Amino acid sequence: MQLFKKNPAFLILMFIQLVFFGAALYLGNTTTKDSSEYLNQALNLKSSGSWYCGDLSQGFDPALVSQRPPLYGLFLLLTNYSIFGISLALIMQSVLSFLIPPLSINNDRQDSFLNKNQRHAQTYQL
Repeated sequence: MQLFKKNPAFLILMFIQLVFFGAALYLGNTTTKDSSEYLNQALNLKSSGSWYCGDLSQGFDPALVSQRPPLYGLFLLLTNYSIFGISLALIMQSVLSFLIPPLSINNDRQDSFLNKNQRHAQTYQL
């Protein structure tokens, strides 16, 4: 992509992200405080179709029914968390984060191009 040729800062940021991501995978430190709730939600979606983010084998806590938004649990389910573990989901998140800057810059360019053409069209209207 020409974005990386014109702006090497993206390559530097990608390298930094890969270094820290690799270190986290190597050290096994890939979860945060709320990770267990999202992981439970993915497993509950698979086993019972429930959005509940608590452990179903423990007592039911009504606060955990709507504690976490459902899309990340669904993302974990779609990346087969129960088969591959959290690593595949984290790799996919990293890939998506690499794609956001180039896609957003290209989108801005298209928007500005469309706006420029619309302005010219409005200028020449009678």
